[in-house]
Order: sequence, then structure tokens, then C-alpha cells
Amino acid sequence: MSIQIDREKCVGCGECVRSCPAHTIRLDKERRIAVIEPDPCIKCFCCQELCPKDAVKVKKNPILKLVNL
Repeated sequence: MSIQIDREKCVGCGECVRSCPAHTIRLDKERRIAVIEPDPCIKCFCCQELCPKDAVKVKKNPILKLVNL
């Protein structure tokens, strides 16, 4: 699984940055969007739960989708 930011929906409010216990999200001030560092992410999904614009998406590996994990 990976967590991705929907660039069309993200408004750069910073709620995901404040909610991330692993501090793996930062705001790109030029583009006004959130950026996630995938390797240190602990996949707690706080960012997804608290995003007011529903801009944080969880992507499953296609093989895992087939076996329904």
C-alpha cells in the first residue's frame, strides 16, 4: 500500500502535516500541495482521515487487490 496526494484536490491547508506522527509529510510552498516521503511513512492513515478535502488516497498493490488483502 502507498499513500498519495491527489494534486487536483489538495489545497495546501497543512492538516495532514500536523496530523502525521512520523513527520513524513511536508508542504511544497511553491505548488501549495502536500508531499509525502513514502519510505518513512508508517501508514497510520491519520492524514487520510483528517484531510478536509479528501485529497489523501491509499493505493493498493494490484496483486493485493486480486487476493483481496
